[in-house]
Amino acid sequence: LRAPLRSIGGFSSVLAEDYAAVLDADGQQHLDRIVKSVEHMGSLIEALLGLAKVSKARLSTEPVDLSAAASQVVEDLRAANPERTVALSIQPGLWARGDRALLNVVLVNLLGNAWKFTARTEGARVEFGFQPGNEPAFYVRDNGAGFDMAQAKRLFAPFQRLHQTSDFAGTGIGLAPVRRIISRHGGRIWAAATLGEGATLFFSLPPSASRCGVTAACSSATGALNFGRMFIFLPSIIFLETSRLCTVSETVAPILIQCLMRSAFNSMRSTRGSYEPT
Repeated sequence: LRAPLRSIGGFSSVLAEDYAAVLDADGQQHLDRIVKSVEHMGSLIEALLGLAKVSKARLSTEPVDLSAAASQVVEDLRAANPERTVALSIQPGLWARGDRALLNVVLVNLLGNAWKFTARTEGARVEFGFQPGNEPAFYVRDNGAGFDMAQAKRLFAPFQRLHQTSDFAGTGIGLAPVRRIISRHGGRIWAAATLGEGATLFFSLPPSASRCGVTAACSSATGALNFGRMFIFLPSIIFLETSRLCTVSETVAPILIQCLMRSAFNSMRSTRGSYEPT
């Protein structure tokens, strides 16, 4: 697909540079349309390749700081459009477990769409956060163009546009890559919107892949707390068990308890991490 497209683009450039003087206004207009169509087709090819990549890419799961990733996406959007004034809100401490690169693609698409569809909105607002409930979900919300919910099914289908190209630029690939990424993580994505008032895109991840808005520090603190409780009661447990199972002398008992505690502590440290007792 790229080879014939490069040929069309190349010869169009030759016409524009070497034969512009012999082209009348209509001819120049037709040539401009050819050039723009070539550029658009190139974007479509790249979008299709991107869709194929997210469908076949191998998942590599790890804890991902979604708040930090969203902040970076927003920083890039501001750098690319310094003339725009958008009120941005990113909830801190949002973590998930998944493929870092693919989850970043999700945020780039969702936040990029929110940024794009608020371009004509005064007092534009974009928000990234987490919603607890029966189905906890992350969300990206904006007060932009929105859309008719009767067309919601088309939102995640490739090349199904809900707005005119003249109003909002884009390849038309839609949010198909986002849906595939979330699906591959075992979650789902859905939308709520009102035409002319904005839209909210929700995406959920399964409990094994989502920390439901809790930071890694909270998770670590919980582990440390449980470890601490176990460590406090461990001497009593060991003493009761050794007393029940066998009779030991007063000299041997403390040594036996110390050895058992050290063994248990080392075992828990290897599974919990490098927690050190105080």
